[in-house]
Amino acid sequence: MSKCYLYYGKYYQDIGMIESPNQSQYLSAAAQMYEKSMEIAVSATKNASVKEEIKIQKDSLNVYCSENGFNL
Repeated sequence: MSKCYLYYGKYYQDIGMIESPNQSQYLSAAAQMYEKSMEIAVSATKNASVKEEIKIQKDSLNVYCSENGFNL
């Protein structure tokens, strides 16, 4: 289940990187999906590789947002 949230987060991040009126909402949704994914990975699956993959994606999102002036 955590992988599903991770993939939705990636989807929102990808469309959030395209300039649009809803760009900040997409990036915020990506952050929420990553948080939910990590919550499930920590509490239910305890899968270290999934946690690492989520961390990488969250870091990527944070870098993009800080470079482009978005606050999550």
